[in-house]
Amino acid sequence: MDHFAWEAVPREQLNPSFCRRVFHGSHITVARLELVEGAVVPLHQHENEQISMVETGSLRFEFPDE
Repeated sequence: MDHFAWEAVPREQLNPSFCRRVFHGSHITVARLELVEGAVVPLHQHENEQISMVETGSLRFEFPDE
């Protein structure tokens, strides 16, 4: 596994209410999220596993078929 410092990972502003820092490994993605009230993350899927850490704001995950 690679080693990295979060400070070195670029901060991406995906829309006015959602930014993230994301690291992609060979089998997993790790993301740090910053959300403001009303932020929406579009429905999407990943082939690999993902760990999401919400740094600011809150997030509700919905899983289809569950």
